[in-house]
Amino acid sequence: LSGMLDRYPNLRFGAMEVGHGWLPNWLIRLGFNKSYVSGVTPDLKYTPIEYAQMGRVACGCEPFEGPAMTKAVIEILGEDCLMHQSDYPHGQAWFPETAKEVMEWDIWEELGKDALKKHMYDNAANFLRLS
Repeated sequence: LSGMLDRYPNLRFGAMEVGHGWLPNWLIRLGFNKSYVSGVTPDLKYTPIEYAQMGRVACGCEPFEGPAMTKAVIEILGEDCLMHQSDYPHGQAWFPETAKEVMEWDIWEELGKDALKKHMYDNAANFLRLS
């Protein structure tokens, strides 16, 4: 809400190791709450959810939250926001089978191979500026 993402167009925000199901609600609520403090905050070029949809906000995807939650988040925020994470060495991790398990989720049939590739590699590579 401070306008940092507008002032620094290459700046990105990432949240890792915190799950991903909460993110759409938080971004929507953050945008809604902006109206309460609009007198003391700068105008933003975009809403918080639009920054996520542009790939400026990224979130590590906790596989244990499951395919339905992952699909819902992708449908709201778009394909450029979530990044696969193995969650290793936590007890709920499916390591070493995590990537295989996630790649076999049936949601990718509907979302498409491009969405799967972004989820498993491209989004993290872009966020870390590896590509």
